[in-house]
Amino acid sequence: MINLRKRGGKLYLWGEHLGVKVQRTTKTDCPVTAEKIRQEEVHRIEQANPTLAEAYHIQQEIKERKKKHESFSEPVVFEVGDWRNFQNWKIRDAVKVYTDSPNTSDNSRNALQDCISGVMDNSLPRKVSDMESLITYWQTKNDKPLSNNSIRVYLGRVRSCLNYVEKWSREYKPEAHYRVPMVDVPLKEQSREDVYLSPDEAERFLGVVEERWPAKHPIYVLLAYTGVRPVELARLRWDDVYLRNRVEDSLIVVKHKKGKKGGEVWRKRNVPMHPKVYTLLNSLTDRQGAVVKRYGGHYSTSTPKGRAKSPAFCFYPFNKARKLAQLPDHITCYALRHTFASWLRKKNVPLDAIAVILGHRDIQTTMRYAHLSNDDKAAYVQSLV
Repeated sequence: MINLRKRGGKLYLWGEHLGVKVQRTTKTDCPVTAEKIRQEEVHRIEQANPTLAEAYHIQQEIKERKKKHESFSEPVVFEVGDWRNFQNWKIRDAVKVYTDSPNTSDNSRNALQDCISGVMDNSLPRKVSDMESLITYWQTKNDKPLSNNSIRVYLGRVRSCLNYVEKWSREYKPEAHYRVPMVDVPLKEQSREDVYLSPDEAERFLGVVEERWPAKHPIYVLLAYTGVRPVELARLRWDDVYLRNRVEDSLIVVKHKKGKKGGEVWRKRNVPMHPKVYTLLNSLTDRQGAVVKRYGGHYSTSTPKGRAKSPAFCFYPFNKARKLAQLPDHITCYALRHTFASWLRKKNVPLDAIAVILGHRDIQTTMRYAHLSNDDKAAYVQSLV
């Protein structure tokens, strides 16, 4: 290829064509005139070497065809989560890589899908503003804005995914220097105090259930007078109920599962029987399988995808019975567990004993009931002589 070069104010021919080297001046500084001289020189060389010239033009034609073919070829289509296309990743790509990891539990997969299902096509967060847009999405996606506590949980799920991407990007795309953007986490809201029912409110509620839904009445009696969690009651089987001749000798063995899939640990505890529970269980004739039944079977405590869920009796007929009993709307089925604990504390039962009955591993969890004691603290102090 013979090119034009400018030296000392003049344009020179510089290069080679068909193996012939050319290095001489055009004696002009005009680009148009110099280009004509260059073309004449190329033409002269090709006339002197017709065979090489023909081969050269054939080769150039092949190159042009190949270049034209490549320009019209189909673009490369990258699969979701392809590290070769990391610079154009969407949130969908990060979720794909994270959820495909064998170390990611099913609960983590489902929880992550729930909180970012509407922003899967957003670009992978690389700036603080990208994370702030996620927070804005969570705050506006429902009619009722999410609490700060919920946003903190959602941010934790997203960060787990992005931290995984950052870790493996150092191996697959080190030149990208990807780092998870840090954003200020909303302040944790002060948790609302636990709600308890008075004995009169509990009896009114249980009376409504017994009148309108007699088949469901045993469920709520067991919840109110054993303090078990709703999911524990749904899993309770007759094999774990020990009815003796005396109520003092009878007990219920409650099982509670903790931990992630693959590392679950079943914890057991013994719950003494209240006389009402003892009478109720003795009156039941079907003592096979689950203690509380639904359509002849047990209440489900997980979704088809394996995610934990509350038993159906936490919602129906509980919500309707709550309204008929004229209880506040914020009362939930779990409040029956708090009610049982509050009754124990008001009877001056020690906190460590309440912790054992309720299955609290940390005494700090039980301390929420400390202020409910009716014991005379002044009398305790005055007893010191």
